[in-house]
Amino acid sequence: MTVKSLAAFGPALAFATSLAWGAASAPDGAAIERIVAARAAYELRDWKAAIPPLVALTEEVPTNGRYRLMLARSRLETGDYATAAADYARALELDAGDPAVLAYMIAKCNALLGNSGEALRWLRASLEKGYRYLEEARRDTAFQALHGDREFDRLLGLTSRAQLSRSSGWRDDIAFLTEWVEKKSYHPFRTDTADRYVSGARYTREEFRAAARKLAADVPRLSDRAIELRLMELVASLGDGHTAVWGADRPEFAMTLPLSLYEFDEGLYVVAAAPKYRDLVGAQVLALDATPASAALARLDPLIGRDNAMWLRAMRPQQLRHLPFLKELGIARSANSVDLAIEDRAGTRRVVRVEADASEPDIWNALPKPKDWAWVADGSTADFQQRNAEAYWWAWRADVETLYVQYNKVLDAGNETLAQFAVRLRRAIDELPVRKLVIDMRNNNGGDTHLNEPMLKAIAGSKVDVLGRFYVIIGRRTFSAAMNAVSYFDRYTNAIFVGEPTGGKPNAPGDETAFKLPYSGIEVNLSDRYWQGSWPDDFSRWRAPDIAAPVSFRDFAEGRDAAMEAILLQPLP
Repeated sequence: MTVKSLAAFGPALAFATSLAWGAASAPDGAAIERIVAARAAYELRDWKAAIPPLVALTEEVPTNGRYRLMLARSRLETGDYATAAADYARALELDAGDPAVLAYMIAKCNALLGNSGEALRWLRASLEKGYRYLEEARRDTAFQALHGDREFDRLLGLTSRAQLSRSSGWRDDIAFLTEWVEKKSYHPFRTDTADRYVSGARYTREEFRAAARKLAADVPRLSDRAIELRLMELVASLGDGHTAVWGADRPEFAMTLPLSLYEFDEGLYVVAAAPKYRDLVGAQVLALDATPASAALARLDPLIGRDNAMWLRAMRPQQLRHLPFLKELGIARSANSVDLAIEDRAGTRRVVRVEADASEPDIWNALPKPKDWAWVADGSTADFQQRNAEAYWWAWRADVETLYVQYNKVLDAGNETLAQFAVRLRRAIDELPVRKLVIDMRNNNGGDTHLNEPMLKAIAGSKVDVLGRFYVIIGRRTFSAAMNAVSYFDRYTNAIFVGEPTGGKPNAPGDETAFKLPYSGIEVNLSDRYWQGSWPDDFSRWRAPDIAAPVSFRDFAEGRDAAMEAILLQPLP
């Protein structure tokens, strides 16, 4: 069966044009039995067993797109590709899921049937609708027979680098990126209409296109690094913290300073270092070669997409490690080493040469430090500096009758799911004489928002869900799925927020489905979902704390937690 169009199903899709959506079967007393059977078989991935009850359910309630999607998946998994395609098409008519994904599934069914023409047509429709999983599509074996087809390769950006000149390759990348920005990004352009607050987009559509054309024209006279920096700036102009150039399998992205830097209120400090440079831990960085640290940080601003200025403060020290780009920006004199002017913890000023290497190109999620590195808080016993690499944990502090929870990732840990942890946390809340509950989210930069619900349910309505008894510590790393968790706590509990403003916005574009540009291999993420964790009329750029607890280097180095101290000082209601 070839899926040529929705109309091609004829009578089978006649219901799609009717407001009644067809006649449902008369209700009987076995509906719950069919629902339970369908859901149980589907969850167990017993696809064959799931089909009969799902067929019955879709006949009884033809408007239920959820069951139609479950039926399509079950038929696909059992190899009934033609009927699965019909079910996906009906689901598309019902708006039962992401239209791009549903069109992709129809393309996949046609490809598995050997209907290459229809597979390409539906694939084109999927990509035009902004299909989000480009890398998965490139690897999907269902389309194996289409690899090498000119149209297929063009759609997915499967460029042979050997067939392109340098200028042609970079221009293809710029064109591919521009096309995907317009197809996939949620809100990439500045507007003057009612949606103007959705993102911080810098350019209008025409201004963005003009900037891309200018970059393409400049390619022959620019170095690769200069082109990469211009691409970073172009992507950052789209205006949200998830939209960014993440990296590439290219040496200039890997060559980094073996230091971890942090922007405290007092200035830029080395908080961790590879063994070779352990004596720099705790030093303030005053300048990089001849460039003052403050000026170097400011020069990175146009390259970093963000929801707000706190995210900028979180990301600038990460970008400052990439020495080849500092060289291109005129911050450093060499792409291989830099002379740091520092003031160590003893107050002595000196200049130290630090060499870049490719040992740790990305330390963003290596908390509190990469393995074997020295850290400014090594030996600390403070709660907030313990077990930062674990997704979540809690400890009972009987002396202050406080339950302290570190919530560092919105992900399932290997030995315990987040839902299981939430159940255990609720049990602790109920059984222990808890007077204050503290959820520490200052290191949490996200994960999967869908996993947040059990944590909310564990706390909302509990004995500690009282103003003055439940506290959430937030900071510049609090972002993405963690930002959504903060918004849910804000909406549905009596939480008091302590710390510094979050790096994410309560309502903002987000999600991460990165893809690589065909020629350069540069990895780009374009936000394609709008997360409204807060109320629709919340236009704030961050969740500000109710009680401010600024982060100072001295406190951090000495293991003093100003946020926790502020919480313990508050009287009980």
